[in-house]
Amino acid sequence: MAQEILLYSPIFDFTAELFINQLEESNDEDVVVRMNTPGGDVFAGWGMIAKMREHGNVKIKVDGAAMSMGAYMLAFSNDVEALSTSRFLIHRAHSMFESFMSEEEIELLKSMNSDLKKVLKAKIDEKAFKDITGISLNDVFKMDEVRDVFLSAQEAKKIGLINKINKVDAKIAAQHEETFSIAASNLEKWQIKNQNKMSTEQESKSLDVKELANQIIAGVKDIFAKNEDDIDETVESKVVEAANELADEINAEYASKLSEAENNVSELGEQIETLKAEKQALENEVNELKASPIDPAAAKDPEPEVEPKAEKNEWDILAEQVNDKLSYLK
Repeated sequence: MAQEILLYSPIFDFTAELFINQLEESNDEDVVVRMNTPGGDVFAGWGMIAKMREHGNVKIKVDGAAMSMGAYMLAFSNDVEALSTSRFLIHRAHSMFESFMSEEEIELLKSMNSDLKKVLKAKIDEKAFKDITGISLNDVFKMDEVRDVFLSAQEAKKIGLINKINKVDAKIAAQHEETFSIAASNLEKWQIKNQNKMSTEQESKSLDVKELANQIIAGVKDIFAKNEDDIDETVESKVVEAANELADEINAEYASKLSEAENNVSELGEQIETLKAEKQALENEVNELKASPIDPAAAKDPEPEVEPKAEKNEWDILAEQVNDKLSYLK
């Protein structure tokens, strides 16, 4: 009998570690992964996919939702079943803080989406995808915005994401339908709320990262609110703990960048004040010159003074006559 591994939580590093260890312990046995996940970290998901490919004999059963990175994992199994009430979500990888990301981080995000796009192109029928959703796969991966594409089990089968649909009775189907309709609605409202909040706070140059992180935690809880009796308390605790750690890291990084920006603004302010003072001093000098115009007559070079000739007395005249005669005798 195949060994079962449950993936009933968001995908984080600790989720991937547990998943990989369980696959390792199964040795060469057939494995069935029972999935109900809203998705999560892309790189953690790649780690899980890598181990699935190494193991080989991995079948996936979608018991509830295969959203975001969970949906991409389906592309790496040739045997995927889902309940008729299951729901799927496909969108590009994104971050709530894209407007604060560096150029290097944006390039990394584009590279991640390029890889994810190749995965879907190799797995699904693109024409059927566009006919069903009204949007092309290329449009899904445009970087201008995040486009969420929700699919039913029947639609997922038509595009080739899953191979088989297992029907459930009417009562269970109604419960699942209500659960995932609420989950999808809550997720969409939560995303719109946070996108609007970020737009408003960007305009005011202020961002309460801690509050947004708390909303992320609330959003995760809302997704599973209807099935809270089935949630492992340890898993839920780890999810909340991981989200809190992420919030602290984001908050610290943002505080550092904000402090650096404030220091730069302060330095620029001081330089501006210095320039203003210098400008005012120059204006004062100009005003003083305008108030005291130069006299044109005074501006001409003064004529050199001529010393008056001293009047000669009788003795001076007699001395000159004597000198003349002596000069003659010589």
